[in-house]
Amino acid sequence: LMIFMLLLLCGSALYVLYARGAFDATQRLVLIADDSEGVVVGMDLTFSG
Repeated sequence: LMIFMLLLLCGSALYVLYARGAFDATQRLVLIADDSEGVVVGMDLTFSG
């Protein structure tokens, strides 16, 4: 019974991590600009081109 509960707990934790996207591939993007006037941290940006 204890082993079953442990497996259930681990399975639930893995499912929550998967559902939250913890195992999705990510890509880091670094933007460099000469002038960042009016831009603040966390601001929504639109990319084109």
